[in-house]
Amino acid sequence: MDDKQFRVLCEELQAIKNLLVLILRQKEVKGSLIAKALGVSEGRLSQLLPNKTYKKRETTD
Repeated sequence: MDDKQFRVLCEELQAIKNLLVLILRQKEVKGSLIAKALGVSEGRLSQLLPNKTYKKRETTD
């Protein structure tokens, strides 16, 4: 396996991990449990996958 294949594999694994975290969040699993399983802090988890959506402000000209 060369470097390019390795990077592609790592990106795919990261995408799978993100999808699993989203599923857990949808099932309303506590963020602290997800963070502990990932080995990160709760703050870092919220940076990786924020759960709030923000509306873009419309500007008036």
